[in-house]
Amino acid sequence: MKKKIAVLCKNDDREVIEIIDYFYRKNMPVDLLLIETGKPEYKTVKKVISWELIAKRNKGNILHKCIAKVLKTFGINYSKKNFHLWKIFKTLSMKKISEKAGFTIAEVERHSSYESKKILDDHEISYVLYKSSNYLIKEPLLTMENRKIINAHCAKLPEHRGLDSLPWSVYCGDITGITTHYINKDIDAGDILLFKEIKPDFNDDLISFRMKIDSFVPEIMYETVHGLINNTIQPVSQNANDGTLHRHMTAMEFKQAEERFKQYK
Repeated sequence: MKKKIAVLCKNDDREVIEIIDYFYRKNMPVDLLLIETGKPEYKTVKKVISWELIAKRNKGNILHKCIAKVLKTFGINYSKKNFHLWKIFKTLSMKKISEKAGFTIAEVERHSSYESKKILDDHEISYVLYKSSNYLIKEPLLTMENRKIINAHCAKLPEHRGLDSLPWSVYCGDITGITTHYINKDIDAGDILLFKEIKPDFNDDLISFRMKIDSFVPEIMYETVHGLINNTIQPVSQNANDGTLHRHMTAMEFKQAEERFKQYK
């Protein structure tokens, strides 16, 4: 029986395109995109410093916006074959892109809801990949029978949990890479599935390196699901007290991490 896959994401998270496209090209297509439409109740959200700097460096330009409007106006056909190209059009929603490309989507106000659980049940989903959400994943999704949510964390677990984990890894002089793990009630503390070490190139700075690590997420997500299906990956439990649960980095700490990052090259 085919194992079905779903991805949890927000409507404005176009990076999920890489995951869907990678799985499609590996002949393991994503069966459902579950899009969260609800917005946080608070007005001001303090982002981790690496996210802020990445967003600033990759701000959409006027050309992309103009092209996106033309494509939307004239209804140019999307396709699964060229799905990966649509990430550059910053004004297009994941709902619009996925509908046009022929992917199955569902919308919920919050991922952590009985509505989401019913949708996953109805589609007989076996593996749920977490990409993005406006809220922490909570019940009833944490204890679904025979179905767990997989996250890709941009640091080695259990050593570095929580926020700004990559720059904290560099700050502490530790190995860098991505860990896939199951999501549970604690932060980055679910069973560890797979770790992939990633090293910087000579011309990387800390922000370009974070972007490079993010580019490996589709690959390690695929390797994780493939390993679980073929029983070559066995989950390894971790304790919520293991490692360090990091806070936001200050600007000064990030600058210090940037200086230490030069030693990695």
